[in-house]
Amino acid sequence: MLLVLMKLWSKPRMSTTELELEIHSAYMDRTEFSSPDVLEVAVVLSRADLTFLYLNFADVLDSDQNTEPLALTNIGFVVSTLICGRSLCASIGTDIEIPLIERQGHVRKLCLAFDSSFHTFTGVCAALASGASFGRLALWVDVDEQANLQVVQDECWSWLAYALWSKGSGCSVRELAIGGIGLSRSGLSIFKAAFQQNYPEPDLMRNVEYGLITIPEGVEVKSRAWMENDSMGLMLTHECRCRARYNNATKNVDFILPGFGICTTKADNRSKFVPDATADLSDEVVAHIPNLGSLELDLSQVESGDVLDALLKLIGGDVRSLTLSIQEGWLGVGNQRVKVDLSELAPCVSLGRAPPAECHYFRVQTQRTITSMGPEDVGNVRS
Repeated sequence: MLLVLMKLWSKPRMSTTELELEIHSAYMDRTEFSSPDVLEVAVVLSRADLTFLYLNFADVLDSDQNTEPLALTNIGFVVSTLICGRSLCASIGTDIEIPLIERQGHVRKLCLAFDSSFHTFTGVCAALASGASFGRLALWVDVDEQANLQVVQDECWSWLAYALWSKGSGCSVRELAIGGIGLSRSGLSIFKAAFQQNYPEPDLMRNVEYGLITIPEGVEVKSRAWMENDSMGLMLTHECRCRARYNNATKNVDFILPGFGICTTKADNRSKFVPDATADLSDEVVAHIPNLGSLELDLSQVESGDVLDALLKLIGGDVRSLTLSIQEGWLGVGNQRVKVDLSELAPCVSLGRAPPAECHYFRVQTQRTITSMGPEDVGNVRS
């Protein structure tokens, strides 16, 4: 694929029609993300109208610490360019030269695969919240071998709440598929808190304020992924207005940077933090994704039917097709079937409507595949 894209990159500016004839789908994994050539590949892809884009972030960050700054920088650039529409920052402390471009093409179907490298997951979720729009979005998170499984899964739900369902999210999806993670009562609680605070890591204990921060071009910021590396940092190449949390004790501002997740800066005359006027902490919340008509959940485990009912009540929205799958052997309720009360779905309660026109519920054998993401995705996924 790199060879094909490099050949295209060497050509003069091509029309969208010409690009469609040569690039209709693309697959990128750790090999591409660890290569400096990935920047030019992303530039080419940003000029194409892609029917399908598959980004596999599994095993991108490994034990070789020397590869992590390069991979994280590349991922941040690729994600911000292909999902948000433009690159937002340059790296400090590396030899990587990030081009300043804006996306000209569109992506109809986006499939994302993650492992326990949470920095990549947060960066992608931050990008999705910034205003991405897709016909189909599929996310698969493989965390079943992690010692801190419960913590990772709960954090996944908090970031998904922020990226897809919070009031500040600009993400629009017609078909959404989420798979690989489990659902617990604690995960549901953090989902609600993230949705209500419009922030992926809600903190109700410390003296913090939530709001927006406007950071001008040229300001240096620090990504949480690089906190232990004093020589690494980012410099914004565009003015950014980001969701943020201000810590009154430290005077630091944590903010959500598309492609890079949570970053830190100081609130000063250049970077201005504006707190929220009011905070809605009501328990009665209904999450909504614009244009969402189909929802697929392939969960590794579920603590109880009540927890699943509560999640569906939150995110049911106006879905017309609902598919639920729970991997057998991981059921938190033992060997019992989890019952789902479809009358609790949001549209049924608020509009007096019947349950979704299509509802599929089934149990499958424990497996680590992406088959539940939809038949059109399977053919594009590498094992």
